[in-house]
Amino acid sequence: MIYVITHKKFDDSIVDSNGYQILHVGKNDNCKENYLRDDTGDNISEKNSCFCELTGLYWIWKNSLQDDEITGLVHYRRYFTDNQQYHNYAKKGIMPSPLDYSSICELIDEKTVVLPCAYKTLSTLRNSYRRCHDIQDLEVLENVLNELQSEYIKTFRNILKKHKGYYFNMVLCNGKTLKEYCSWLFPILYKVEESLKYEKGSNYQNRVYGFLSERLLQVWIIHNGYKIVEMPVFNVEQRPITLRKRNSDRIGYLVDKYIKHKRK
Repeated sequence: MIYVITHKKFDDSIVDSNGYQILHVGKNDNCKENYLRDDTGDNISEKNSCFCELTGLYWIWKNSLQDDEITGLVHYRRYFTDNQQYHNYAKKGIMPSPLDYSSICELIDEKTVVLPCAYKTLSTLRNSYRRCHDIQDLEVLENVLNELQSEYIKTFRNILKKHKGYYFNMVLCNGKTLKEYCSWLFPILYKVEESLKYEKGSNYQNRVYGFLSERLLQVWIIHNGYKIVEMPVFNVEQRPITLRKRNSDRIGYLVDKYIKHKRK
């Protein structure tokens, strides 16, 4: 089962019920009757304003996950699709269909995961985080990782030196893999949570644990030797990112570098 994470009612006609299930997260007072909810069973739904889709991931892990199933999560507005449909979407504006469940199953085995196509930037992943978020949060994560899972710290630091990353916390894999990842991820985030002082609310930076887990997902996958299959992601609410917008981070990086050079 592939779970479609949402925090609101949406036009769910695009979701093929065969292999997909909608999971409503966070404040569930505007949830459709046929949606699953992350405030039932063993849950951390009250953390949603800071943990984002991870409250849905936690619910899946604790309440609905089988070792031998192909599973994962996407978003109400972001879905994996195949390369040909994405080409038609990017070039011709033809809205794709989400990747069907049978195709997903063909891509995955015990050591293979599906992630969104890597997003490439001129600046390193560490500097990209610095530009968009509070770098001290990433430094707290680094310290916690070194304390709890020190064997991963070299992979973590190497990845932060790279110029490409995997975002959205979207992943497809088998159930056993997802269980192992969740068992590793959440204790780390809970330890980080002891040091960070974000309040519940709508401020963008409050989503800190979602941002941090985007970096941790690829650390865990790469460290444990999984094969990554990259598949394109489309957004039902917007056209693909323009070349200008895609390069805005690169432009900002070059401007910052030029300013620092002039100040010397």
